[in-house]
Amino acid sequence: MSTTSQLRRALAFIAWRLITGQQGQSIYDHANDTRQAFIGDVDETRIDVRDGRGLHLRGAGGSGMYTLETGAGAKPVTLKISGLDFEGFDYTASCRFTGSVDRRQLSLRQGRHSESYVYSIES
Repeated sequence: MSTTSQLRRALAFIAWRLITGQQGQSIYDHANDTRQAFIGDVDETRIDVRDGRGLHLRGAGGSGMYTLETGAGAKPVTLKISGLDFEGFDYTASCRFTGSVDRRQLSLRQGRHSESYVYSIES
């Protein structure tokens, strides 16, 4: 089982915002040829974002370590930021993910077979 494409896009967007400190508004998912806008807040201690398809991801943390959830009763997703890299674990899907940021592009790998996804951030 793997993290859904909708959740992957949100995690990529949040990681990019935390790593760069910039205010992008949408993400382009190259694998799915999909553009997704996000609204909400991402800062050093609090995350609260929504996409236009009903995903609401919120959480808290600090010092590069965050715990996120998608709703009541949902299992958490962890996110750790380290320089230009990030990693985490989706407890619902029992799936580890890793990634890195290069300017306005981000790569994310997940699962046992390290499936790879590329995203571009748009203003």
